[in-house]
Amino acid sequence: MTGLMVARPGAHTQVSCISTPANFQERRRTIASLPEIWRKALLAFDGNKRPICPLTGRPLADWPNAAPPSLSELLAAPAVGLRTGLLSSTLAFDFDGVESWKTFRRLFGGEPWHVLPPSIAWTSGRVGRRQVAFFIAPEHHHLLTGKRRKIDDLEMRWENAASVICGKHPLTNGYSWIEECAPWERTLATLPLDIIQKIPDNKIAPEKPIGNYQPIGYDLTVPLDSFITYASSQLVKNGSAEGCCNDDAIRLSMDLVAAEAWLRVQGVGTDRTAQDLFDEYVSNCPDHIGGKPLNTRAMQARFDGAIRLQPGPPTPEHKLVERLNFQKRQAAKFVGGAV
Repeated sequence: MTGLMVARPGAHTQVSCISTPANFQERRRTIASLPEIWRKALLAFDGNKRPICPLTGRPLADWPNAAPPSLSELLAAPAVGLRTGLLSSTLAFDFDGVESWKTFRRLFGGEPWHVLPPSIAWTSGRVGRRQVAFFIAPEHHHLLTGKRRKIDDLEMRWENAASVICGKHPLTNGYSWIEECAPWERTLATLPLDIIQKIPDNKIAPEKPIGNYQPIGYDLTVPLDSFITYASSQLVKNGSAEGCCNDDAIRLSMDLVAAEAWLRVQGVGTDRTAQDLFDEYVSNCPDHIGGKPLNTRAMQARFDGAIRLQPGPPTPEHKLVERLNFQKRQAAKFVGGAV
C-alpha cells in the first residue's frame, strides 16, 4: 500500500499556511473542506495550543464537552482544532520529531507512507513533526479501549485529546497542510484494522488516570497548570535551557503528576492531563543538545518514573485549596451568567 500520505522527515511539503485569523477566505475554504464528521468536533484555540471560549478568549476548561463554535467564531479565532476520539470518529498519529518515525517503523513494520493509506495530514513546520488523521469505523471503536496513547515520541490521539489543525503555532509561522494531503485534496482514510490491532495495550491500569486518558464526567474541570508551581508553568511554556533538561524534566514530572493526582482525590477533572503538559514542555525544549538530537525517550522515562513514585505536590496544600476554591467561584459565576 503506497501513497503520498506523508513525506519523509525534512522534505519540503508545506502548503497553504494559515497563520492569521485575518485570512478569512483561506480559513473559510479550509473549514468548508473538512470532513463533515469533524464539524461538531471543532474548537477555537489560542496561539499556544489551548482550547478557548471564542466569546471571551479565555482557556476553555471543559473543552471535551463544549459545543462547537459557529463559523464566524472559528474564522476569528487564532487557531482551529479538532477533538479526536468518539466525537469525530478520528484517530490522529502525531509524529513528534525524527525519533517518532523510528518508533512507528518498530511498531508497525514499515515507513508510514508505505503502511498507512493516503489521508489528511498537517504540520507545524518543525523538523520531523506532523499529524495524520484517520477515520475509525464505529464497529472498531471498542478496539481502542485500553490502547496506549503515547509510545516514546509517537502519539496516537484518540479520546480526550485535541489537535490544532490550522492557524497560529507558538514557535513557527503557523500550521499548514502536507502537500497533496489537504482536506480539499484528500478524503479522510479509514485506519486499517491490522494497524489498530498493532497499537500496544496500555501498561497503566485503566483505573489509574495519571498519565493516561482523562475521564469525562467531573462536576468541575480546572486548568492543571494553575495547580503547579510558577517555575513548572514556565518550563511547560518555554522548555529548558540547554544542559538543564534532565533535572528540569524530573522536577516538572513530579509536580505535574502530583498536582493531577491531588485534583483527582478532590473529585476534580483537568483541562489537560499531566502527560499533555509534559509533552508540551518537551516540544519546547531545544531540538539538539551538544550537537545531538534531544533524547525524548529519556525525557519520557523521567515522567514515567514520577508516576511510579507517586510524589506529593511541592505546592503547600493550603495554597492548592485556595486555588481550587477560586476555580469553584469562577465556575459558579459562569453558570450564573456573571462572566
